[in-house]
Amino acid sequence: MGILEQASAWLEAQRLRELSVPAVYVRRSGEQIPVNVTLGKTLFRAEDQYGVTARIESRDFLIAASELPNEPERGDSIVYNGFRYEVLAPNGDIPDHRDLWDAVNQSRLELAELKGMIKMHFEAGQHHYPPCKPAADLQKTMLSAMGAALIALLAAIGNIVMEFVRR
Repeated sequence: MGILEQASAWLEAQRLRELSVPAVYVRRSGEQIPVNVTLGKTLFRAEDQYGVTARIESRDFLIAASELPNEPERGDSIVYNGFRYEVLAPNGDIPDHRDLWDAVNQSRLELAELKGMIKMHFEAGQHHYPPCKPAADLQKTMLSAMGAALIALLAAIGNIVMEFVRR
């Protein structure tokens, strides 16, 4: 066993010993399996085009795969602290490995596209005028962030000056 495998095994043992609490995993067939879970919480926020924010909060349960004889399925649940939690992903589906792989690859493609766009639009001698909408939007975002950073810097300097004036 290599050093990374040893570190991973040690970390998992620490998680089980220090962070886990008992719960019951209930199959949709009714079978109950006592498990050790590490609790977590995920907060999703999304804003629509009108500025309305949707907020979704989910309870996360980390369970060692070795504690469950089979993969989780729709209809399974976890009973913890007197409450029953349905096993599902945020969009209501249980993603399989292909879905996760597709999502990762799509994110990689989008990042590569953004990197190429930034390079094309802002590299010396390559920038065209007027810039296309995605480049203009990116430029506005960058300028807004710079403006916010400048205001924060001026506020900090103002606070320092006021502190000297008070003394």
